[in-house]
Amino acid sequence: MAPPRFPPSSSAARLPPRSTPPEPRPSPPAAAAGAAALAPGSLEEVLLQAAFDGNLRLVRKMARALDEGDGRRLGDKVGAVRDSNGVGALHLAAGRGSLPVCGYLLEELRVDIDAVEDRGV
Repeated sequence: MAPPRFPPSSSAARLPPRSTPPEPRPSPPAAAAGAAALAPGSLEEVLLQAAFDGNLRLVRKMARALDEGDGRRLGDKVGAVRDSNGVGALHLAAGRGSLPVCGYLLEELRVDIDAVEDRGV
């Protein structure tokens, strides 16, 4: 059996240009995800921004700063930091493809991998 024959490519076979511009990239959590719930410049806001940016050094620093010595596990404290939409550091890092930050949150801090945001994602 012979392979199927396709018509030669021509300018008529190309896709037409987009009629609408592409969607803008998501905004950082401080601007888009309800910064009103977090005080500007707070440890929590900086932690979420660092996770969004993939800044592992700053995520580590902010996680250590959240440790108040009250007996709660650090992973639970970091996992509890959410914006007003319920999005946490792990969601932000994973959404941006930051494997080093995700690895730190999951493997070292043992943040709950099954955590869901307010929308159930």
